[in-house]
Amino acid sequence: MLEAVIFDMDGVLIDSEPFHLEVNKELFKQVGITFSEEEYTHFIGVSNKEMFAILKEKYKLTQSVEELSQMQLVGFLEYLEKEKHIQKPIPGVPELLADIKKAGLKTAVASSSDMRNIEAVLKILDIKKYFNALVSGVNVKKGKPAPDIFIETAKQLGVNPENCMVIEDAMHGVQAAKAAGMKCLGYVNHNSCNQDLTKADAVAEDFKKVNVLFLKSLF
Repeated sequence: MLEAVIFDMDGVLIDSEPFHLEVNKELFKQVGITFSEEEYTHFIGVSNKEMFAILKEKYKLTQSVEELSQMQLVGFLEYLEKEKHIQKPIPGVPELLADIKKAGLKTAVASSSDMRNIEAVLKILDIKKYFNALVSGVNVKKGKPAPDIFIETAKQLGVNPENCMVIEDAMHGVQAAKAAGMKCLGYVNHNSCNQDLTKADAVAEDFKKVNVLFLKSLF
């Protein structure tokens, strides 16, 4: 039985993957990394902490993982503030959130992003009011594709994992949701670099065609 809907943020609530790519390109240049966009696709849906731990070891970077994560966070927040006039929710998201609220279901954001990123994005989009809980992957032991973030989110919502629906645009996120014992709707975001969503219970390309009745039908 559907009791809660859990949203990933980047690529689901906001089409922000291109912003992250631009910020990270600049950061990689600063630290002397030559990094292809194809390589970068493997890190979509992964926390900055885990991404920089891998890159630090691979490229023998002198900066700590914490320093690199902070550089990325500052860069993204600056980019978000500079370009906030063009920031809008992905089409159909506000209507879906309103439908979920009307149905009396609980909602949460479970994102690999830092909590300051999450707060900033939801404030700019003016949709924070819809969510009962916000959970950052930075604050759990293992990031996606491990299920930790979704297990923690269900706990904060007071809902059993099997009664949760996760909406994800990335392969790692889908894997994490299924590992948590949750249903998962894969959202096809063409800026998320052809993610493999085949393990999701259903796939959607347009949130305007998704509503509570459809989500309940997947249970």
